[in-house]
Amino acid sequence: NEDVVGRATLRSSLQIEIDAGIHQQRRQHDCRLKDPSFACQMQWLLRGLWFSFAYFFKVTSGEENAAKSAYSETLGQYHNKLTAVVASAASRTFPSMAEISATQGLFPGETDPEKLAQALRRDMNSYASAGQQLVTSMISIVREMDLWESRKV
Repeated sequence: NEDVVGRATLRSSLQIEIDAGIHQQRRQHDCRLKDPSFACQMQWLLRGLWFSFAYFFKVTSGEENAAKSAYSETLGQYHNKLTAVVASAASRTFPSMAEISATQGLFPGETDPEKLAQALRRDMNSYASAGQQLVTSMISIVREMDLWESRKV
């Protein structure tokens, strides 16, 4: 049985793994996380969310190649060349704001395309802003505890 109370927060969950000595901590940003582990999985979850929120900001502002730009600013710094090539190809499949706005099911009651696009931009920006604040805070905690790996995979 897992100690649910002991893992009630991000900090306490990471501390359990530090106390167990399962990670190689040398100095800030130069650790090696055990895989699988909570810290390793959380790190990649946070990186993925970081990318998603960056993409939402960029696509709603009308930036061309929003996914590619968001990737290079976030996940790209942790991927080796082969992974980056695959991710670059995948980024071409991400929808533009016009394509997202054409999805009538997102706001079924709205028939005016411009109002639909405005509502989507507003909601996506609000979601991305709140999410980015949460992710940034969580990344700060992980870095503070010297459990943020910087090597490329």
